[in-house]
Amino acid sequence: MAWFFAATMILSLLLPAMLHWGEAGFRLVGLGLQALGICAVAWGIHETRLLFDRPGVFGAMGGWLARRPRLSGRVVSVGASLEFSSVVGRGRAHVTANPRDDTMAARVDALEKNVKLVHDRITGLGNELDDQGRELRESLEQERQSRTKETGQLRARLEASETGGLHLSAIGAAWLLTGVTLSIAAPELSRWLP
Repeated sequence: MAWFFAATMILSLLLPAMLHWGEAGFRLVGLGLQALGICAVAWGIHETRLLFDRPGVFGAMGGWLARRPRLSGRVVSVGASLEFSSVVGRGRAHVTANPRDDTMAARVDALEKNVKLVHDRITGLGNELDDQGRELRESLEQERQSRTKETGQLRARLEASETGGLHLSAIGAAWLLTGVTLSIAAPELSRWLP
């Protein structure tokens, strides 16, 4: 792009002088540079539009036409609905051992079985909590990675929109400035020619 810019600038200054085109030649070259500058601006707008997934000129015009006021009245109907989600719950049950009779041995035996059942329940709940904690940590890590990736993509898009077209904008501005200068100063420039 830099070589194309340099070539157009050199040719725009040398071509009218070398070919003795006079005032009209400077004006035409100035017009050409102005057109190039406007094309550069349009290209920058096109790139920004693509970067942010915005509609093109015809798509925007179609959307604008779709939003225009209608000549005839519009019928607007409003409806409402209520939706109840199903109730979700959890339940737990446990088993206890009861003594077979009132003897001390039966009661101690039932207590030993109950302690084992309590330990099994505690172990089961601990395992369940460990599994849920692991799932939550994995889910949070996936969410963090996703957010980090999306933040990086957003930062890259923002940087590209703010700085990506600077070279194109600068070249377009230089073309416009030179084109306007050649068009306006054409009589003076043509007097300098031999």
